[in-house]
Amino acid sequence: MKILRILTITLIAILSGCANLSSPSYIEKPYLSDEKVEYWNNLVGTWKGGKKLKGGDLTEWIIDRKSDGTYRISFRTITNDGAVDVSTEYGQWGVSDNIYFTITDARLVGDSIEKTNRRNPYYYDAYRVVEATDSVFHIETIIGRDSFVVRKIADGEGFIDSANTHNKADH
Repeated sequence: MKILRILTITLIAILSGCANLSSPSYIEKPYLSDEKVEYWNNLVGTWKGGKKLKGGDLTEWIIDRKSDGTYRISFRTITNDGAVDVSTEYGQWGVSDNIYFTITDARLVGDSIEKTNRRNPYYYDAYRVVEATDSVFHIETIIGRDSFVVRKIADGEGFIDSANTHNKADH
């Protein structure tokens, strides 16, 4: 009698396990709404921002975000004595709800593009989205709350002067 009870319990366990084989063993992501697609598409394009640094230097940047999740950003820093420093980075970007993030894959060094060390956390950034429209994008660092605002610009616009670093031929 005891053996029959054990066999019955084993058979029930096996059959109930088979019934669950057809259901997925993972949790599906929620449906991607038209609103989220529009949010992503609004961030695609060319954006320009600038910020006065401590000490009075000025940094400006232009970021080109592509719909495939890649970006190129050019920085230009003008020091108080008039020296100009220019740098360019390439990487991946994304946004999920109110978090915007970038991963820097490479930097322009001289005339060559050098890959970054992906094990270095310096090249990973995350920001809280404060405002996101089709013309203004305002983010702040999660730690420190440094604020950055960029405005969408027309293709071909860029830095205005002899230190022009926005060269559309680089795309």
